[in-house]
Amino acid sequence: MTKIIVIASQKGGTGKTATTQNLGYELSQQNQKTLLIDFDPQADLTKAFGFDLRELPVTIYDAMQNPKEASSMI
Repeated sequence: MTKIIVIASQKGGTGKTATTQNLGYELSQQNQKTLLIDFDPQADLTKAFGFDLRELPVTIYDAMQNPKEASSMI
C-alpha cells in the first residue's frame, strides 16, 4: 500500500530537512521504496544527500512544467 507523508512548515529552522532526510533513510533501510521530493528553493535536502545541483538532469521544476512526463523523470 502506498503512503504519502508530508513534512511542511513555512517557518525556517524547524527541522524539516533533517526529519525528512532521516525518515527517508530509515525507511529505505527497511527495504521500503522511498521517494523524497525537495520543494525547498535552496535544495537543502538534495544537497544533504550529496547531489550536485548543476549535474542533475531534471528537477522538480521540470516535472511540474511537464506533468505528463513526470513519472519518467523519477
